[in-house]
Order: sequence, then C-alpha cells, then structure tokens
Amino acid sequence: MKADFLSLIERLRSIKDSDSDFLKTHANSLDELISRLEVLSRDFESLEGLNKKYLEIDPLRMEVSLDSDTGILTLKQGGIVVHSLKLNRANPDVPVQLAGKSDVSSFTPSTKEENDEFRSIKTNLAAELESFYYNASKTWDLIEKTLLGKKNSEFIGVKMVRNKLIEHTEHGDIFSFGASEEWGPSVKPTQLTNRKEKFHDKGLRVNTKELLEKITERLKGI
Repeated sequence: MKADFLSLIERLRSIKDSDSDFLKTHANSLDELISRLEVLSRDFESLEGLNKKYLEIDPLRMEVSLDSDTGILTLKQGGIVVHSLKLNRANPDVPVQLAGKSDVSSFTPSTKEENDEFRSIKTNLAAELESFYYNASKTWDLIEKTLLGKKNSEFIGVKMVRNKLIEHTEHGDIFSFGASEEWGPSVKPTQLTNRKEKFHDKGLRVNTKELLEKITERLKGI
C-alpha cells in the first residue's frame, strides 16, 4: 500500500509543477491534499503495526488451522487446542483447503487488562484508527468538493466508516474495534442486533485501497 500512496503523491506533485489554470486556482488545496496523504500513509503503516502486535499478544485470539491431507480443522487459543473437527469430504482422495480467513478479534479500549502493553496497544489502535478515518474523509472531500466542485462527495468506504460508525453513533452503541489478519483494523465490529444503521466496516485495507483507487481515477480528468 505504501507504493500506492507514493505513486499518488507523485502524481499530485506533477500537477503542482505544471503551469495550468487548474494549478493556479487550486494550488493551496493541492498542498493540503499532498500533506494529508503523507499523514495517511504514515498512519496506515502505524495501524498495520498495531494490528499485528494486537494479534500476536491477544490472549483470547482463536487460531484456525487445517490439515489438508487429513481434513482435520483445529482451533487453538493461547497455543492450546480447544477444539478439533474432522471434515467430511465428498472425495477422500481430494485434499481440502481454507478459502481464506475472515476472523476479527473484537475489543473495547476501556476494558482493563492486566498486561500494560496490551492495554496500550488497544488504546493507540482505537485512537489512531478514528484519526485515520477523519483525515481520510477530509481528504476525499478535498477531491470531490474542492477540486472537482461537486456538491456532495460519493459515499465510499472511508466516509461511511467516519459518518456511520464514528461521528453519528446510535444510543447504546458498543465502543468496539477489531483486528484481523486479512482485513486489518476495523471500527465497531461488535454491534447490537437492534442497531438501525446496519453498515459494517470492511476493514482498513479494503477502505484504503478503495480511497487511493478512487482518487487516482478522479485525477485522470485533471
């Protein structure tokens, strides 16, 4: 993802170095956009690091493994096997494989832990994730509203997370965050079943990839 950030920032710098009417009109906004993307790039790397650390020391994390030859699915918690299941295969001679992992370890920053390091990681992960989405949403507005002159920004992932899960909460919402090997950190993975807004965060990696792709797409017309 770092290379994608750098490529986009270089594209914006090339626009800044041009002598176009667009540059003359939007010079300050381009400076702000470059600055915000640089911050987002650093914060993304920091969040990936926190996500990895969280998963490494989470005492409640469930590890899933599958022996493709025997078809035995094993669940471990803290390195101890808690459940083992032999899968029935249509053809015993054909090995089975996990299609992917979509597990999310959910937590609330306010929960007290005996481990100071674990508590610190949770607190920082939650704070940095919210900050990332506020900045990402503002960055997208700079593209849509300021540079392209749209009345409203398209509701892509980063704006949905910022608006639906962070800024406009519902009564009784669970202040939760998540960490995942596949999706990265997420906002409010734990939600009440009676929550009116049913939007779920797809994860930092998916939302960031979409943001960078959408910005790149918009810049083609500039």
